[in-house]
Amino acid sequence: MDILMIILRLTHVLSGVFWAGATFVLASHVTPAVAATGTEGQKFMQHLAGKGKISNALGISGILAMVSGWWMYFGQSWQLQYNSANGVVLGLGAIMGTLAFFHGAFVQRKATTELSAMGMQIASSGGPPTPDQAAAMGRLAGKVTRNGQILAYILALTVAAMASFQYF
Repeated sequence: MDILMIILRLTHVLSGVFWAGATFVLASHVTPAVAATGTEGQKFMQHLAGKGKISNALGISGILAMVSGWWMYFGQSWQLQYNSANGVVLGLGAIMGTLAFFHGAFVQRKATTELSAMGMQIASSGGPPTPDQAAAMGRLAGKVTRNGQILAYILALTVAAMASFQYF
């Protein structure tokens, strides 16, 4: 029994399930609900991102899934995997997962951080947002929504490859 492989596989699957599942729920249900509920939705999202630290949880789970996945991929007879269809599909899934991680870490996180900072700035002013602030919030919210959807699609392709590679 290879204890390291069991630990890596459990880490990969559990962190990947959380990362992809939370991303799917955020992109398909939470973000549209926040957009539809205006100020109250923004307060909820600020709490989720700030005190709830959802970005940190997603980032940590993404790192764990990516590192454990690559470790398993290169830890096994990886040279043989390039010579088989299932190895190619697994490798494509790994590349998609890595792309998802970097998209989330550098593109989505930046947009979310900017949106949260602007929301806190508006809240601390004590009044309603100025027209310029409202327009900027709308642009940033749209960016967060689009990037969340892109991330969800990339992760869906990743999950599909990981779930099906052994059948190729």
